[in-house]
Amino acid sequence: MIDAGVEGRYIFTVGEESGGIGSSALAGHWLERMDFAVGFDRKGYDSVITHQGGSRTCPEKFAEALADELGMTPDPTGVFTDTALWAGEVQCCTNISVGYFGAHTTKEKVNAHWLDNALIPLLVDLDWSALPITEREKDDHWDDVWWGQADDEFCVTDRGEGELYDIFEDEGCRFT
Repeated sequence: MIDAGVEGRYIFTVGEESGGIGSSALAGHWLERMDFAVGFDRKGYDSVITHQGGSRTCPEKFAEALADELGMTPDPTGVFTDTALWAGEVQCCTNISVGYFGAHTTKEKVNAHWLDNALIPLLVDLDWSALPITEREKDDHWDDVWWGQADDEFCVTDRGEGELYDIFEDEGCRFT
């Protein structure tokens, strides 16, 4: 995107896997001048993340518009990437799928062919300025959930009721 001349502010951080060390250092410094922040750190091929760690970080209209342009789907099951730490200052914070699998394992891999030939051309051709910048909706359900690890996927349970919302249809969720 940089090489193709796509206008934007490009931020490269360190320590995301250690609690967002680099992105935490940026919070409170000039981020309020940004309308949106897009992380390129989501597994699979089809997610535009709307929630991270159970909280809405991206308005539905922004996620839907970006998802339509990229052939993806708005997805509320994000856990954490650097943009989550900026949601207090940046209205639209998301994370999109970049074709990787086996996250945080010795079998982590990326489909470089898909990335180079499918996703990157869409990102370069996208009119980023046309994406709708709107207020984040209050989402009563997602604002009150607790996240737990279930093998290599995540599932949630309502903290107040203890009722399992089995997003991944995996009845063997272990909460850690």
